[in-house]
Amino acid sequence: LFGNEPALEVVHGGLECAVIGDKLPGVEMISLGPEIVGPHAPGERLSIPATQRFYRLLSTLLDDLSS
Repeated sequence: LFGNEPALEVVHGGLECAVIGDKLPGVEMISLGPEIVGPHAPGERLSIPATQRFYRLLSTLLDDLSS
């Protein structure tokens, strides 16, 4: 979609996956989103270009899954 291979990163986050995983053991899931710098800190920033790319990725993924 963007002409490069996606990167796999392990980050501290994805609380929702942990909560859902407790309710539905064995369900495979991922947490994904745009680039955020300094989450939950006074200087937290969200990359607008990364958010635009993420929106395009998610829209394409949902379109593909619905066909």
